Amino acid sequence: NQHSRHGSIVRVRVWRVARRLVAYGAVFVLVLLFGLIALLYTPWFKRYARDFLVRQSHSIINGDLSIGRLSGNFFSGLVLEDVVVQQGSVTPVRISKLVVHYSVTQVARGNTIAIDRLDVSGLKLAVVHLPWGGLNLGSLIKKRPPSGKPRRTIAIRTIQLDGAELTFDRSWGPWWMRLPLRITNLTSTLGLLSREG
Repeated sequence: NQHSRHGSIVRVRVWRVARRLVAYGAVFVLVLLFGLIALLYTPWFKRYARDFLVRQSHSIINGDLSIGRLSGNFFSGLVLEDVVVQQGSVTPVRISKLVVHYSVTQVARGNTIAIDRLDVSGLKLAVVHLPWGGLNLGSLIKKRPPSGKPRRTIAIRTIQLDGAELTFDRSWGPWWMRLPLRITNLTSTLGLLSREG
């Protein structure tokens, strides 16, 4: 009788300790999770993310990318201001404000990197003819080396251009048509789907 009472007391104590451990563990995980979320909103982390994007761009872009300011949240959208791509003495791309709307789950999972919408304000493109006949904009993105595994499709459902401006270094288009060297206040809605091959 005394032995069974002692056994039940031990079980109750073990149960209490286990409950406390689970409660403390849950509290610790919640505090850690909220701490990580709060970190995403700090100016320090946004500067780190901006610098990370600039470093990663060297493997994608033929040129030097700079981003003046990065804001927003990392779960549903970011705002990039004063985005510039420099190629030597030429600045082929300048964007006053770029707003990226996405869902983290759409970007992270599946075979497609899906961006819901890009709002591009104050885009300025400087189009320069290259010595071998192409345009500088055609060489902005580096060609990706072939890989052993298939790459994910990139889908940008809507690209909204507002107040875009294009300047050309010399005449362009067919010889029988005189096209302007400068196009201003260009507004357009586009989409992009990039598949391997």
